Amino acid sequence: MNQYRRLSPEEIQMAIHQRCSAEDWARIKVDPAFDVTRLYEVHFQGDVSIGRNAGFVADGNCKKVCGLFSVTLSQCVLSDDVRIAGVGGRIHNYQIGRQTVIENIHTLEADDNPRCGNGIEIGVLNEAGGREVTLFAGLTAQIAFIQAMHKQDPDFQTSLRQLIQKKCQRVITPQAIVADHVTISNAGVLRNINIGAFAVLAGVSELHDGTILSCQEDPVYLGPNVIAREFIICEGAQVSDGALLDRVFIGQGSRVGRTFSGENSLFFANCEAFHSETCSIFAGPYSVTHHRSTLLIACLFSFYNAGSGTNQSNHMYKLGPVHQGVLERGCKTGSFSYLLLESHIPAFSVVIGKHMTNFDLPDFPFSYIADEAGKSMIIPGKNLFSIGTVRDGAKWPARDRRKAHGKRDLIIFDIFSPYTVEKMRKGRDILHKLYEETPKETESLHLGGAQIKRLLLRKGAKYYELAIDRYLIGQVLTALEKRLENGQADARQALQSLPKPEPLQHPDKWLDLCGLLLLDEKYQQLIRQVREKSINSMDDLLHELERLHSSYHEDEWAYICHAFQAEYGLDVQALQPGQLVDLIDRWASAASSLQALILADARIEFADFARISYGLTGSDDDKVSDFEQVRGTLAGNKVIQQCEEEAAQIKLRAERLKEILA
Repeated sequence: MNQYRRLSPEEIQMAIHQRCSAEDWARIKVDPAFDVTRLYEVHFQGDVSIGRNAGFVADGNCKKVCGLFSVTLSQCVLSDDVRIAGVGGRIHNYQIGRQTVIENIHTLEADDNPRCGNGIEIGVLNEAGGREVTLFAGLTAQIAFIQAMHKQDPDFQTSLRQLIQKKCQRVITPQAIVADHVTISNAGVLRNINIGAFAVLAGVSELHDGTILSCQEDPVYLGPNVIAREFIICEGAQVSDGALLDRVFIGQGSRVGRTFSGENSLFFANCEAFHSETCSIFAGPYSVTHHRSTLLIACLFSFYNAGSGTNQSNHMYKLGPVHQGVLERGCKTGSFSYLLLESHIPAFSVVIGKHMTNFDLPDFPFSYIADEAGKSMIIPGKNLFSIGTVRDGAKWPARDRRKAHGKRDLIIFDIFSPYTVEKMRKGRDILHKLYEETPKETESLHLGGAQIKRLLLRKGAKYYELAIDRYLIGQVLTALEKRLENGQADARQALQSLPKPEPLQHPDKWLDLCGLLLLDEKYQQLIRQVREKSINSMDDLLHELERLHSSYHEDEWAYICHAFQAEYGLDVQALQPGQLVDLIDRWASAASSLQALILADARIEFADFARISYGLTGSDDDKVSDFEQVRGTLAGNKVIQQCEEEAAQIKLRAERLKEILA
């Protein structure tokens, strides 16, 4: 830039001959190697700098000549090898990076010092306000969560807002930026938009006040007829097919389109939103809504799947839309399910049917909540042995589409964790107590807004008991096996070398920060650090969250040791081989029972009723053959094969460990 020069009189005359004009040719500066022959019908306003333009630029499979053709440039800085052609309005107040193509658009312009979506507040969870989240480039699910959910501490919120404001000021520049290797084609009006490297914008209608965080490793694609206002779109995201976004955050690797409409909504990593409509939702990682008839309002989700026609009611026509809902991680809603907010649905639960009561059921994860003859009935623990839960646990890590250098949202994928297991321990104790206190002649009783049949109290507690044993004992066995594999052949030495957990005040209290599982006491310490300003930048806060994420397994082990003592009256660090033999049998029984239930659920997919619509043109034998050609066989299904292998390994693992301990 320091070597840029003014155009010579001969170059100015040639430019004028090529139908170019300028308010003041002296304010146009160019690279020493600038080629004036590559200007045609260009009008310059204000200060404009242009880099080298002698090369070619790739546009898809085409190779196009660099240069400026049919465009008005106002207060712009253009890097090397840029192609701009066919701009109906103007390009104003932009820095445009190398090898960028801008063709057939109406307008690309920015105000002075444009915010480009940074600092915009969006109202999530409560449409009437109070849980606003401030957008900024680099927002994560965890930062958004503590903005929206930790409102009981005004001093903390003041300190957090200061960190966010400082971050916003750092990313605001005098001019808007289109980075290197960007392609913008066949677009309408783009105003106050920052666009990251290698992004492709093809056929978008309107973009106002937003940031597109694209990169070479994970470019962003915005497709036809997209209209977006006050937004941030992260690396690897794809937004297309007439999507309408108003005050929306789209996380890394997310997919949005097919006429989806969203306002005041957050979507974090690997979400999918098609056809449907959202308003004031907080969609954590892997939240999915695919159906045209689905309307999601004022709820917190993560690892969520919305059935067609899912809906929520967030006001009672009294004080307005003030009610909010929490569907903990891993929940699903069936077709045309309806929830009356306020409601709190437990983790990994399924909601089926229309419910006209408020639920408060956080301590009963893996439940089914179904509408039976107008009554909301809960079956605790039933989703523990759903083959769908097993499939979800395997698919989420495998479907992580994020390829950018930094994965912003911090995610613990574990289905069985201190967070869910401690809830099952509490839920089991509540169910046992209710069973003992409820008269035998009682058919059903109330539980957290739902009803439960008395006969299911013991059954639900038993399901939880199996899962608790499988997790707690199984984790200790895994730790023991690692030490045996590392050369400690003596079982007693291996037991004595099990790690001693970090001393904690409350190892049983855990939180889910929208994907990140962490101890409550460490969360409270983080809050204090922000409130007292020992964390004084957003980068420091993000770094501390990353540290908590990396310490998850150490904290998990502390929980295991605590819960093991509470469940079995045994100190993990003082276990004797004889004691462990009995525990191995208990683990094998629990694991085998759960695995048998999962396999039984999976086999239903291949039962006779599942073939009703097959073999329409043949005999009964043809029906079986037709089914197998389309669906495969029970023996050949990969998910079932994996479950059967795990079932076989349970017995082998138990026998091997008991042999070592003997």
